[in-house]
Amino acid sequence: MAEGENGTILGQVSIDVLAIRPGNNAFTLNGLLAPSRETDLPVIGKFFSAYLNGQTQTVKVFRNQSSVKKAIAMDLTISGLSMKANLDGIETKLIHQVNVLNFSIEFDLVHVNKVYVTGQLSVFFELPSNIHMKFKALRTSINFTMHFNDKPSMGQMILHDLPVEHNQTTNELFISFNKQELIVLNDASFKEFAANLVLTTNASIMIEGLAAALAEVRIGNITLSNIPINDTLHLVGYNEFDNGLLNIDNIDLIGAISCQALALRVRTQIINPSVVNILYGGRLSLDLCDIVSGKSLGLVNIDPFYLQLQDNITVLDAEESVFV
Repeated sequence: MAEGENGTILGQVSIDVLAIRPGNNAFTLNGLLAPSRETDLPVIGKFFSAYLNGQTQTVKVFRNQSSVKKAIAMDLTISGLSMKANLDGIETKLIHQVNVLNFSIEFDLVHVNKVYVTGQLSVFFELPSNIHMKFKALRTSINFTMHFNDKPSMGQMILHDLPVEHNQTTNELFISFNKQELIVLNDASFKEFAANLVLTTNASIMIEGLAAALAEVRIGNITLSNIPINDTLHLVGYNEFDNGLLNIDNIDLIGAISCQALALRVRTQIINPSVVNILYGGRLSLDLCDIVSGKSLGLVNIDPFYLQLQDNITVLDAEESVFV
């Protein structure tokens, strides 16, 4: 199959049995867009771009190669062309940036090893420079794994057939999801990530996987599949609490547990500096230590522990047992 203007090979189609009857004949041919030379890729891009935009173009089918000077019988001009609108194996990097707008973590009340996530992502989607068309993304599916500090995959998320909000000016896609399971693949790596998120000013995770998108173009809807995702997400850590984002409002003396221990109730206000918030974190126990000697004074129990969305105030009531 060759492009009509200069005969550049576009790909190859095969016919097992050819039957031609008098009059008009219709053929269904299955083949691949695959140029014989890498330098012909721009021609393929131009041809594909024109097709997606519904533009008429001349294509010829030749027996063997288009370089055959006296092509006979099979030298046909195609008057109409249709393609299967499932484009598999898009290996170029169409997704250039992934941002986490919010990421709410919830631990299962019954199954403590199950983690759910509610949130919103934004991705920048860009077609190859030699394909020019207007499109509107409608839905997407994403399957990706997460790595922390070059360790084995700590988790996996599978987001299936989600609606997409598409800004066609910037080609930014907004994807929202609700209570999707975060499959923990490596417990130690996940705990290390959580500790870094709590104890440092930032934590970075690398995500990689594949995406698919249903998009609307001039000729109808097309499905782009096997779109690679490979990016690094930088998350602000909770250690930013040191910057005046954690305040103890009041401490109430509840009573004496013993001659050496007092029971206190503490009310704390926290402004979450991170896009990662906690919907339900279970019971959180903190060791209260003397800042000079490092000696433990007792435990602070927060039950349940949660954090509001970024820049919002969370009010937590905690109970302490302080040893005198």
